Formats: sequence, structure tokens, C-alpha cells
Amino acid sequence: MSILDSLKDKLDSQIESWEKQIETEKAKLKEKYAEAKNEQAGDELKDKAKETVEKNIEALEDKVAKAKAEIKEKMDA
Repeated sequence: MSILDSLKDKLDSQIESWEKQIETEKAKLKEKYAEAKNEQAGDELKDKAKETVEKNIEALEDKVAKAKAEIKEKMDA
């Protein structure tokens, strides 16, 4: 094998190694992106759940206030 062939083989091996590293980094990037999307979705779900709970609390407070008003009205009658 000539020096030129040997050099070419070494460079091919190095290039192959770098390409594998690139694929590994791309996979890591995809994973991080998916995690970020899940966290964002999780935050959105948390916010939506919080809003729902707050609305339910407000609705219940309104019902309590109406019931108290109705009781007071009937007691005053």
C-alpha cells in the first residue's frame, strides 16, 4: 500500500468518525428539541388546568354568594 493510499484510508476513517459524531449530535439535538416541546406543552397544560380550576372556583364562589343572598332574602321576608 502506498503512502497516498494509507493517507486516504486514514482520512476516510476520520471522516467516517466525524460523520458518526454528527449523527450522534443530530440525535441529541432532536431529543433536546422534543424535551423542550414536551416541557412547553406541559407548561401550557398546567396553565390551562390552572385557568380551569380558577374558573371553577369563581363559579362556586358565585353560587355561594347567590345562595347566601337567597337565604338572606328569605330570612328578611
